[in-house]
Amino acid sequence: MANNALRTLCLAHRDFVPGELPADWEENVPDNSRLILDCVVGIIDPLRSDVKEAVRIAQGAGVTVRMVTGDNIATACAIARQCGILTPDGKAIEGPVFRNLPPKEVDALLPDLQVMARSSPDDKYLLVTRLNGYGIPKDKEEWEAKHKTKIGVSWETHRDLLLPGYKEEW
Repeated sequence: MANNALRTLCLAHRDFVPGELPADWEENVPDNSRLILDCVVGIIDPLRSDVKEAVRIAQGAGVTVRMVTGDNIATACAIARQCGILTPDGKAIEGPVFRNLPPKEVDALLPDLQVMARSSPDDKYLLVTRLNGYGIPKDKEEWEAKHKTKIGVSWETHRDLLLPGYKEEW
């Protein structure tokens, strides 16, 4: 279903004998054990009519259009193909993979990156930071401040391995 741009939903239920359902079930929802699968359905959120044209115009003006979404990668790629964003030689990646790439690998990927799926707000920030250089630490002090909450991370060992990188290598 995801390959056809459908979002997959699983519908299930659980029967309760009279009196078994807690009185406060709306505030304290029963757990999801003992569910009975009713069906699996696919729903589509159709593209707005102007999306394909907007992508085509932007690309014609030299803008690299990228799709960054929380959808799973199969759904994201299917939608991006429908829009004209994902081309046969374009690349797609998931946010958790992207955020763990070393800066040099990100830089090698960026020219062909057209879709980022399962992305978090931090992934979006890292992508934009790496694309435009704004917010990249200028020196060792800024780099260490940006990574101070990461245990066991040091400038000497990790400066070329962690995003967003640093100005000199960028």
